[in-house]
Amino acid sequence: MPITAAERKYLRNKHRGGKNSAKGNLYEEYYAVYQLALLIDKYRSTPSNVHLATQVPETFVDDLLIVQEGLHKTYHQLKDVKNISWASNNLKCDFERQRDISLENGEQFALKIVYSDADSSVGAVPETISDCTTAEHFPSCPSIQSLYFSFHPFQQAVKNIATPLNSTDNDLIGISGALLGAWGIVDSQSSTSLEEILEKVYNIGKGLININTYPSSIKVSDDCSALFHQIGVQFQVSGTSLYWSYRSFSGYLPWTKEAEDRIIAASPKDFKDIIDLLN
Repeated sequence: MPITAAERKYLRNKHRGGKNSAKGNLYEEYYAVYQLALLIDKYRSTPSNVHLATQVPETFVDDLLIVQEGLHKTYHQLKDVKNISWASNNLKCDFERQRDISLENGEQFALKIVYSDADSSVGAVPETISDCTTAEHFPSCPSIQSLYFSFHPFQQAVKNIATPLNSTDNDLIGISGALLGAWGIVDSQSSTSLEEILEKVYNIGKGLININTYPSSIKVSDDCSALFHQIGVQFQVSGTSLYWSYRSFSGYLPWTKEAEDRIIAASPKDFKDIIDLLN
C-alpha cells in the first residue's frame, strides 16, 4: 500500500524531530563511526560501492541507511533511552510498515534496532518482523575515548583499518576522531559514498592519521630508491607513510613529494646524512 497523506504528515513530524536532535547526537554519531570502520575494512578496494544517509525521507526506520553494492539496504533505528520497548512510540508499527514498503518495492533489505540500554526488551525482536529484523546493543558513552576503551568491538573495528605500525591506543583514538570529524563534515542527510568520507578522513588527518585503506597512490621514485639502497636503508610504503629501518634504527614519516625532493636534493652518502631527513 502506498504511503498515505496521514503517514506523510507523521513522517514529516518524525523527521523534523530527528533533524532537530541530530546535531550533537553523539550516540548516533558514534554508531556511525563504528559502522564506517567496519565498512572501510570490508570495502577497502571498492569504497565507492557503499553509500550512507541519515534521516531518509519517507522511511519509517530512518536514523541510518546503508546501501551496499548499490543493492542491499540496511535501515537502522537508534534508541539511546532507558526502558525502551517495542510498544514505545509506534516502534513496532514503524518496523512493520517499513518492511511492507521495502517488500512492495522489491528491495533487498534488512531492518535493525540499535539500543543503548543493555536491559531493554527490544533485544527480543517480535515474531512478526523477525524474518527481516535484528537487534544490536551499542553502549552510550560520553566521549569517543571512553567508547574506545569500554567497547571492544569498536576498538577492534578501528584496529582492523590501522596500519601495523600505527596501532597504539593514541593512534587508534586519533583514527576514531578523524572518522567522527569526516562524518560531521559530510551532508549525511544526502546519500554519501564511503569513498567521499575516506577523502575527508585523509584531509583531516593528513600527515598524522594513517590507515591501511587509503588509496595507495604514493610511490618512491627510482632516484630516491637508489639512494636508500646505496645507504642500506630498508623501506616500505603503507597508506600515506614511508616506514624505514637501518640496523637497529627504525621510524616512519608522511611520504610526500616535498619529503622526497628534500632527500634527493641533500644527496646523502651515509646514514648520518639522511637520519634527520627521515624524522
